[in-house]
Amino acid sequence: MAKSVVLVLALLSLVLGGCADALPPSEGAPAAAGPGGGLSPRVAFCYNRLTTTLHRLEALAAEACGPGSEPRPVEDKDMVLSACPITTPARMTFACLK
Repeated sequence: MAKSVVLVLALLSLVLGGCADALPPSEGAPAAAGPGGGLSPRVAFCYNRLTTTLHRLEALAAEACGPGSEPRPVEDKDMVLSACPITTPARMTFACLK
């Protein structure tokens, strides 16, 4: 019985560990800037909250903004199904500050 439990837990960890690669974040449409939102370029990423960390999103934003720019989150995470696929429904928008 104990071997079965260990085997099931091992298989479960392998399956869940592989999920992060199955649902990678992708670029999405940035949220519109509100009044006084500035003119900085914006980038956004659609992601799955279960498989993507904030650190990963920040790294992607830094890459998308380019050298000499600092990505800053401009909006808390939102879920807009018209902007992101159903498998990665959360969206985070960053401003690229010079």
